[in-house]
Amino acid sequence: MSSTYDDWATRDDNAPDSDEQRPTLEQERDDFLEQREREQAESGGWQPRGWPAGFEIDAGLNEFLARYRGYEIRRAPSYAPFRWEFAHADYDGAPEHSYGPPADNRCGYEQTLVDCCREIDQQIEEGTE
Repeated sequence: MSSTYDDWATRDDNAPDSDEQRPTLEQERDDFLEQREREQAESGGWQPRGWPAGFEIDAGLNEFLARYRGYEIRRAPSYAPFRWEFAHADYDGAPEHSYGPPADNRCGYEQTLVDCCREIDQQIEEGTE
């Protein structure tokens, strides 16, 4: 099942209330994309070509979470210059010394989910895990 924006926007559960402030186009786009990702993940039909084995998606009502090789991939905050961020499930970003870089560098960010998987593979191959 493939959703279109027009189908999504005309559904009653997505129409704004009369006293509610109308969302911006960017908010509508993000809501649509999130809803489509959630629907595709729930239907089990979302596996692009070249998708790595072991990639799991857990799309809840309020969050999109993917797991791959011990890492968790989440949607980045809307103000971030990238779309996805990832970190190892046991990630500890605390610095070894005051004001130093994180001792645990098993994290990162990318523009696409596939790029996140590639970066995770690279971190594991380089032994940063």
